[in-house]
Amino acid sequence: MTMRTFLCECLLLIVLMTSCLSVPFVPNKHKKKFSNCYNDKNTGIDSLININGYFQMGETPGSVFGYGKNIYKVDTFFINFMFFKDGMFLYNIADIDNCGIPQYFEQVNKNTLRGKNNLFYNAFDWGYYILCGDTIKTQYINHPSIGAPTWILFEEWFIVIDRNTLKSIFRQKLFGDKHTIYDFRNSEGETYSSFEQTYSLLPARFISVAVIPNSNGWLKNKRWFWCDKEKYKLWKKGDHSITIDKKFAKPL
Repeated sequence: MTMRTFLCECLLLIVLMTSCLSVPFVPNKHKKKFSNCYNDKNTGIDSLININGYFQMGETPGSVFGYGKNIYKVDTFFINFMFFKDGMFLYNIADIDNCGIPQYFEQVNKNTLRGKNNLFYNAFDWGYYILCGDTIKTQYINHPSIGAPTWILFEEWFIVIDRNTLKSIFRQKLFGDKHTIYDFRNSEGETYSSFEQTYSLLPARFISVAVIPNSNGWLKNKRWFWCDKEKYKLWKKGDHSITIDKKFAKPL
């Protein structure tokens, strides 16, 4: 084995070992992009839309990759997101266990009740939302790993069509040098262009589930994210790690 091969294998091993470790600190430049802060209050959003589940929004055309020799096809790409009654917002939810999101949520809650750690609370894009009439304004940020320390922040607004249907009307990138804006409020259709390709956003449809996890994602554990720092201290002293909305919890 040559020294170059040895070093390459060592580097690959380090990347694999750190890929699941989260970057601990959010840079100040990204903190300042958050105009919303968490105040630990019931927003009353459940009087506007259903929240005992998640919303699924389609975008077409989308790129879908499969297995084998770079299988590729054009299909609808779906994004899942959900709102919690305390103002927390969760975007880009994925079925990590490949068992379906409803079953995945049940497993997350079982692990939480047993005191086990859940990747659910350290993954995905967490943020906050505010209600402005029939519009829900969200801001969210990813939680990058040490192996891929790239921060991604967005602000996105949804208009309420009915309790089970939302439409994205505004999206702004809050990271990088150019803050790209997609404003659909004055357009005939929810379309945008990127790299000479036109994409269409489909309405987000609500999907009900029997069990939903709690809202104690990694972002809520950040002091800067709270409006009231004293309330944050009290929350940290409490046993918040196993808090589950009993309204949707099933017995084990």
